[in-house]
Amino acid sequence: MELEKKDFTVIVLSFCIIISSGVNIILGIQLGRYYNQRTTPDKEILIVGTPSGPTVLDPVDSWESPANDVIRQVAEPLWYYNLTDINMDRINMLSESEQWINTTALSVTLRKGVRFHDGTPFNADTVKWNIDRLLYLCNHTGQLSSEERRATPHFLYEDPTGNPLLSHVEITGIYECIIHLAQPFSSLMNLMCFTSSVMLSPTAHAEDATSFIDLATGRLVGTGPYMYDKYIAEREVIFTRWDEYWRDLAMFKELKFKIIGDEIIRNYELLVGKIDYLRLPSLDFFESFKTNSKVTFYEHQKPGLGYGFLNFNNENINVTWRKAMSYAFNYTYIIEDYYQGRFVRSYGPISLGFGKYYDPAIVNTAPYYNLTIARQTIIDDPGIDTTGLTANNDPDDENWLNADLASFNFSFYKYCDEFKGELYILLRDWFDAIGITIIGTSDWAYFLWLYPHPDELDLFWRSCYLDYLDPIDLFVPLYSNASFSNYALVNDRKLEQMISDSINELNETLRIETYKNISHYLAGELYPDIFVYQPKIYYAFAADLYDVPYNSFGKFYACQIKRNLTWDSIN
Repeated sequence: MELEKKDFTVIVLSFCIIISSGVNIILGIQLGRYYNQRTTPDKEILIVGTPSGPTVLDPVDSWESPANDVIRQVAEPLWYYNLTDINMDRINMLSESEQWINTTALSVTLRKGVRFHDGTPFNADTVKWNIDRLLYLCNHTGQLSSEERRATPHFLYEDPTGNPLLSHVEITGIYECIIHLAQPFSSLMNLMCFTSSVMLSPTAHAEDATSFIDLATGRLVGTGPYMYDKYIAEREVIFTRWDEYWRDLAMFKELKFKIIGDEIIRNYELLVGKIDYLRLPSLDFFESFKTNSKVTFYEHQKPGLGYGFLNFNNENINVTWRKAMSYAFNYTYIIEDYYQGRFVRSYGPISLGFGKYYDPAIVNTAPYYNLTIARQTIIDDPGIDTTGLTANNDPDDENWLNADLASFNFSFYKYCDEFKGELYILLRDWFDAIGITIIGTSDWAYFLWLYPHPDELDLFWRSCYLDYLDPIDLFVPLYSNASFSNYALVNDRKLEQMISDSINELNETLRIETYKNISHYLAGELYPDIFVYQPKIYYAFAADLYDVPYNSFGKFYACQIKRNLTWDSIN
């Protein structure tokens, strides 16, 4: 792999002045001249500005956005999401149809007439080869030596105790097969939407059957709308349109991911027409995008699928205190004042962006800032001495401020994240109003030791993001009593039973109902965490582009994007 230094000769700054005034940034004398010299885009090339390049190329080993963005253009899974549908319903890709035989066997009929970029036909043999390879590299066959590492996202294909979900593939015809599971897992098709489940050509990747594809020297051969050409490290990834694609051809003959690590330069390159599509637009440029006629700036109608929350140690902090603190937390201040409306309120792990899995009625179940309810919750607990205290909504009530009912530690490292340090001050004030003393622990070495020892933690801030569109991808790792990611130390029989029921339920309508029941139970009865916010999703791209797939995942998919070839003459 040739390592090339990023070429910034187009942007020459004799000196750089960065002035932040609201959302406008002025970069320097020559940049103004550069800004006015807008580039006319090549109509047959789509250039995407991205902050970083991939660190892996192998789908089985990919658990990062830059690599997933690359792989998504080249290789396809059996099922995926309709990224043009606001609800992102699952659709059939290389699978034509499917039918559950029982809770551990799914019969799949494959799409005919599909070929890999090297001409290899797609069929049941190729499905088996790919799933066998996935099982091997996740070491679910037990064949890896102690010196060989497992695929990074192996845990997605395991239950909380590390046992494999997939067993094997049985070929029943040229285009028919049965995917056998090692245990019931009704979310199989959603799991198989994840990047590691895409299909690669067994012919082109014969030497990769038991090893990972090398980023520097390897190739990536799938069935997708674009062929992978090359990666020039830290500079660009280049793709060429696959003209024998089984669906409608992409409009652009060439796709280029231009890697621009500098956030300011990356955003300016959209303003001046050096790129067509911007990954992760910066808040500082929002106003510039909104007022520039050459740029389309769009806020997605639904929030993203990740969320930020205050993690409770459910063993150390009982449900009375968890509920009280959930009602003493000022959500509006965090979202509207601190983050200036860049997030929306979270009512649990499942946001509005989850489509059919989200229950709008959850807003009536989840806690909100109300000191009267918080204080009454404490008073109603016979194990807490609240003599002389009354439930009211006055944050300055001296009796409550002087009460010493409980104390918990909040562990954070303020130099790593300014928000957490400021959150500590807020928690100390908010929870003091219900008689709780918050003790801050901000020593970095101590925090690093604490994180793998959740039993030593009381409160700390967490953020989680989804790997595939199914609530089980959050419910199991975060709240199953067997999960190593269950930092809340939740061990609740009712919740375990509901999770088990959803895993075993093949009827999707009934499974969705169970998911909604879990959401209500978490938000209105168990209070395992304080669910605070979910991110808004923003898009910025050249105004002559259309059919851009907006989605709560924030996933980029170039195939469906088109350019209005008459736009410049009209505008």
